[in-house]
Amino acid sequence: GVQALNITRYLNLAKYMALRQLYPPDQAKQLSEPEDQDYYGIGSLSARATLNLTISLVFCTLSPIICIIGIVNFVLARLGHAYLFTY
Repeated sequence: GVQALNITRYLNLAKYMALRQLYPPDQAKQLSEPEDQDYYGIGSLSARATLNLTISLVFCTLSPIICIIGIVNFVLARLGHAYLFTY
């Protein structure tokens, strides 16, 4: 879900599509490029990963299957963020 949406950078696309109506395509691209570092920055990514890990560990005591779901979530997050950092 969320990991796949991060790869698509859908907010940048939406901003570009909206700004393209008002500006030429090259200027709309420049205006839409900076991502919101308060949400997509490394500090926020680390905080959300810590929250996901904490939730997985807490609920793992109730149902061990949560460990598998948590591992799958972190593997997908690692693949998604590695792709975003590279490109």
